[in-house]
Amino acid sequence: MVKFAPSNQIVTNMIKAIALIRTSTIQQEIESQKEQVLEMCYSDGLTIDEVEIVGQQGASAIKVDEIYQQNIQMVYDLINSNHQIKCVYAWAIDRIGRKESILHNFREFLVSKGVQLKIKANNLVLLDENGKEDFGVKLQFSLYATLASAEMENKKERFKRARERNNKEGKYNGGKMPLYGYGVDNKGYFVENPEESAIVKEIYTEYASGKYSIVQLAREMNERGYIRRGKRFTGEVIKVWLNYWECYCGKSEHIKYPPIISVRLAESVRD
Repeated sequence: MVKFAPSNQIVTNMIKAIALIRTSTIQQEIESQKEQVLEMCYSDGLTIDEVEIVGQQGASAIKVDEIYQQNIQMVYDLINSNHQIKCVYAWAIDRIGRKESILHNFREFLVSKGVQLKIKANNLVLLDENGKEDFGVKLQFSLYATLASAEMENKKERFKRARERNNKEGKYNGGKMPLYGYGVDNKGYFVENPEESAIVKEIYTEYASGKYSIVQLAREMNERGYIRRGKRFTGEVIKVWLNYWECYCGKSEHIKYPPIISVRLAESVRD
């Protein structure tokens, strides 16, 4: 099985080419991309020992996250440290990146080093037989880079609209855990978590009684043996929860949560 090269390890022995693989999710086309890109390498007479596969699962070109930056930096480091590398292979331009500036910097670096770039899906070969950049190919690359960047912006807008729609419908968007007091059902909607919501109600009720300050209430909750997802209560945590009163009473304009306390109780704790 071919493995991804670790991002902190530069291998220079027999490597003559780089197969650049990028996927933003764990299962997204990983094996398919590897197979097709490696077929390009084999067609050019390379063996598996002469190809360095660069790519860590989970790299996002839209977010330009740390994993993605490590992948691109490793390509630069490999080429700078090994003059035997003469070609970079990729499945599509958007697998390299989705920002025009990143793509053009990548192209200019390869041209300056005399390293070929072959893109399967776009049927693009960057350098001619003399190792020079063809003007027509440069224009073609620029067009694809612009399209990749535009698609990135479109995806961002689609993601944004989807998040806003889910918020209005009371659906979980993923990422961080749901607000304390809630869980998510099998259709993705926020639902009340009975054990957690009981603690939320108790905190609001006790604070509204006027018997406790926020710090005193945190201490009281700990003395009663309550925990919040494995952690002890602090005054800062309780303060945050009290600031979420609109969510807990179902009045939030941003995210629709099912109410677990009354509007009257929620408003009684407002500063």
